[in-house]
Amino acid sequence: MTTTLSINVGGRTFEIRRLTIRQLRDLRAGEIVASPEEDIKSFWGKIYDVCIKTILIGARASDPTLTEESLWELPATEDELTKARSEILLFAGLRKPEPTIAQLRATVVEKRKELEQLERTLAEREAKAKLSGE
Repeated sequence: MTTTLSINVGGRTFEIRRLTIRQLRDLRAGEIVASPEEDIKSFWGKIYDVCIKTILIGARASDPTLTEESLWELPATEDELTKARSEILLFAGLRKPEPTIAQLRATVVEKRKELEQLERTLAEREAKAKLSGE
């Protein structure tokens, strides 16, 4: 497993080291579960809060002077924030990587083979049942 990850937010590069169990817990506890009743402003506010906290938890080990307030003041795009959070969660093992196109194609081929085998088995059993009068 890779021992460090570099993320870029607001023109700064942060080094993310392997996370401690406490950090993993803090990241997992910060997961967003939005309910339909929440208004959209509150929902997006929580997304930004979670992104900032995730970056802070991940980067603080390599930069102990980093503060939440200093992160809030960085000029960054929403894409940078969400990408950084996703990369940290993936690095921490809290997210699975998206499959590649080749992996998806291989899965489709394998599932088609499984389906063909199931169809052959079904046809054989139906034929046996018909012969035995079921």
